[in-house]
Amino acid sequence: MSVKAAANHITDWKALVEMRSKSGFCDAFDLAVEESADWIVYLDLSDMWHHWSVAVDAAAAYDGIRKHLDAETRATVDDFARLLFWETKPIGINDLGCNPKNPNEMESFAINASPETVAAKAVQGRKVEAVLDRLRSPFDATSRHEKSWMQSFDEFRDYVLTWVNIFKTAAKKGYGIVITIA
Repeated sequence: MSVKAAANHITDWKALVEMRSKSGFCDAFDLAVEESADWIVYLDLSDMWHHWSVAVDAAAAYDGIRKHLDAETRATVDDFARLLFWETKPIGINDLGCNPKNPNEMESFAINASPETVAAKAVQGRKVEAVLDRLRSPFDATSRHEKSWMQSFDEFRDYVLTWVNIFKTAAKKGYGIVITIA
């Protein structure tokens, strides 16, 4: 399990791929994170965005409003949201080729995206930014469980925009992304 459980990092992909070829990959990555290696940028997000149940609540909120969106808006958000909203496990980007049968790898590198994937997701994210306010009315019209992390559209919007900005930041640097779950 990663040192910074449920953490998010943008990484120099070349360094990460080089490390991937060595044995003890997860431990080596943990050590690099712990030692604040210069090729890894830890994204210190609000505690709210680290918790896996936020993704589940975001999925439930989006599922409730999805059917009320026009086809173009739904397609735009769906492309980006598949990465962020999941019920029991991430819907994966596994550009590193982590072994799905190795729980240590799949928790430490639940989502790992190469710079090319990051760039494509950043483009999708910009499109989502442009249509995100179209989700406000359907969001406000649907009910949510009282213990949901997503009680208001603004919370939902902030969650989505946090991820859009992560992808834009990584793309600007030409970096990949590693998302760890606990």
